[in-house]
Amino acid sequence: MSMSPVYQPVHILRKDATHLWPEILVSVALLIAYAFAESQTWLPSDGTFNPVILAVGFLAFLIPVAWLVLISRLVHDEELVGDRQFWITRPYTWYSLLISKILFIAVFICVPFLIMQMWLLHHAGLYPTLLIPGMLKNLLVIAAIFLLPLFAIAAVTSTFVRYISSALGGLIYFFIILALAAYIWSENLVAPNLVYAIGATMLALLIAALLLQYWRRKTLIARILVAVVPLIMMVFAALAPVNLLTGHRYPNTSAGTLSFNNAPEFQQPSGRLMVFRHKLALGIPVQAQITGLPPHAAVEVQRFRAIIDGPSGFHYASPWSIDRAGLSSDRPATILPLTLPESVFNRIHNQPVALHVELGTQIHSPGTPYSVVATETRFPLPGHAGCTVSPDDGTLDCRFAFASSEPQQVEATVTNGNCLVPGPQSGPAFGLLSPPFSLLSFSPVQMVSIPLHVGATKVSLCPGTRITVTPTVEGAYGRMSLDIPSITLDPYAVRIQAKTASPPQPGSED
Repeated sequence: MSMSPVYQPVHILRKDATHLWPEILVSVALLIAYAFAESQTWLPSDGTFNPVILAVGFLAFLIPVAWLVLISRLVHDEELVGDRQFWITRPYTWYSLLISKILFIAVFICVPFLIMQMWLLHHAGLYPTLLIPGMLKNLLVIAAIFLLPLFAIAAVTSTFVRYISSALGGLIYFFIILALAAYIWSENLVAPNLVYAIGATMLALLIAALLLQYWRRKTLIARILVAVVPLIMMVFAALAPVNLLTGHRYPNTSAGTLSFNNAPEFQQPSGRLMVFRHKLALGIPVQAQITGLPPHAAVEVQRFRAIIDGPSGFHYASPWSIDRAGLSSDRPATILPLTLPESVFNRIHNQPVALHVELGTQIHSPGTPYSVVATETRFPLPGHAGCTVSPDDGTLDCRFAFASSEPQQVEATVTNGNCLVPGPQSGPAFGLLSPPFSLLSFSPVQMVSIPLHVGATKVSLCPGTRITVTPTVEGAYGRMSLDIPSITLDPYAVRIQAKTASPPQPGSED
């Protein structure tokens, strides 16, 4: 008698849960241990090495290993490789079997992981219910990086030994392909939005391999699809329309004009050329005139491209390369970092050439500032963060949830005294609150310390002081250009300075 298609996945799920309860218990226990150890790293440090940090790293390694074993046992219970499986004699449909395995991973891996993250957020003084979108996004990344590849490899292998060998070999194979693609086509791989196309294609191949294996049990074709996944990086890196993607990201809208600053003090001193991977760096000094931006806005230069025309019909156009520089009305002068192949530089380094530089830019404007009183007890900051004033050195210690890389400026009024006896003079102190960006994180909480400075001098923030936080708002993308009709590149090449010998000391022997 056949079973209802609705009930059949639940029946298989219950059977798997009963059979695999030891592996489930180990996986959940590791998540509990990780949550407890991670919370201990938030305690104030006395400057000595905290062994809990080592335990957190070890547990973060063991958790994917536990998932690997659990997924292997789960899939191999109804083996897909070959044609002598016992399960095909049962009234199972392939889609019920696949749905049951997906439900198992969701119930016994994803749900405990989400509960662990919610507990960490609550323990950090943050609000888990407000961070559900961030937790789900992080879970999707973990599923794409860990769970789906392990699921696909288990589906195309017949035993645990072959599964482990395939997983380790696949990991090595992936990193070899990644290193080759980055070495040969590093400029192409950083094209805007290319990483999303690569990731989507990889996931589509893995899903296709799973569906094909469960539907038709075409093991050879499914294995080929899984093996092709890392090669997608090579294909996209070689064929990516970098100029088209970059031109679409950075349209021909400019936030100002650039002019070449040929003052002698900006030329590099003599020395040996700094060459890396047959390429060398140039520093081109420029002066910017920024127009049409709100006060204190800045233009971030994110990508560069150089076009050089020299004598005897010489012409060179560099690919778009990723690098950073900053321009603003308050800081109009900067050095543009350009990269050229050593062979190109050697041909025209001491000859006057025409240089055209294109810059891919993005505007960053200050958002609406807000004020809050800093205390030794935890106080909230907008953007899902909580901070305290350290009683030891007067820094701000903040806990962020799924932090982004957008910086925020912190301003406070300090005096020339101390927190117990404030001095008669006061002035503004500044700090930069810039949490590190993390694409993948087992812990949703990140710790950041923000010292405040007056100029180059670090100062202490006293509890009870009102601080003003100004967030940064990302603005429009655009493009700026610089034309230099005649420039000799050699004086602007970055060089390694020779160490000068110290003069002999009086009374020393020759």
